[in-house]
Amino acid sequence: MKKKIVAGLIILILLTAAGWYLYSLIMKPLSSLEAASPEVKVSADTLFARYNSDEATSDSLYLGKILLVSGIVKETDSVSDSIYTIYLESGDPSGLISCEMERGQVAALQHLKEGDSVVIKGRCNGFLMDVVLNQCLIQN
Repeated sequence: MKKKIVAGLIILILLTAAGWYLYSLIMKPLSSLEAASPEVKVSADTLFARYNSDEATSDSLYLGKILLVSGIVKETDSVSDSIYTIYLESGDPSGLISCEMERGQVAALQHLKEGDSVVIKGRCNGFLMDVVLNQCLIQN
């Protein structure tokens, strides 16, 4: 009886430790891309055209990588005072490049308007109807 209680406590402790470890991995904040070097430089038009024509190949080239994307601002959107998305023209009316900005970019975003040229660094998260970049920072 005593061995079963000890074994049960050990299993409970191990499960709790494993759960805490997984929780800490999932909830770990992403590090800023500010100091990171871009792995690929590409125009918004080229990025969208490649994803639109061959998503699998484009994923192998861009997915999860830090991109430096140059393009023209189509529009900006904000969910709140600190969460912004910039949409870049893609040269194709069926989609855009969606750049979800890092917090702290408010000052740089206030000066952007439709039609401005911009260079954005961000991590590629693939293609839905638009090419999606996260953790974005304005570079110019």
